[in-house]
Amino acid sequence: MSIRGSYVTLEDIRFNEVFAHSPLFGMLSQQELTEIRARSKLREQKKGAVLIRSGSRVKSAIVLVSGSAKETFKDEENREGFHLIRSVGCVLNPYDFIYKEDSKCEAKARNAVKFYEI
Repeated sequence: MSIRGSYVTLEDIRFNEVFAHSPLFGMLSQQELTEIRARSKLREQKKGAVLIRSGSRVKSAIVLVSGSAKETFKDEENREGFHLIRSVGCVLNPYDFIYKEDSKCEAKARNAVKFYEI
């Protein structure tokens, strides 16, 4: 697609729209977003796929661009304590990603999802 002489893909438009409204990335400049876009990988998973395993090291940010995911947190007895539903623009398990800790939740795709891994 050409917009005023510049070549822009639909993926670029989607990336900018999602990241502009994402709490973790919304305050970044266009230059910073461009750098993140260059380093990110668009991935897809089917319904039920595990996106983050509980206890695994969270090494990259996962930002949903379509679909939704369920983050399940367990209590001390390994029973489901509570869960969160994340949708477009959300970063999965942001706390453990920011503090580089092992995941305290498991995240599964509730339907077919697309996400950027950064």
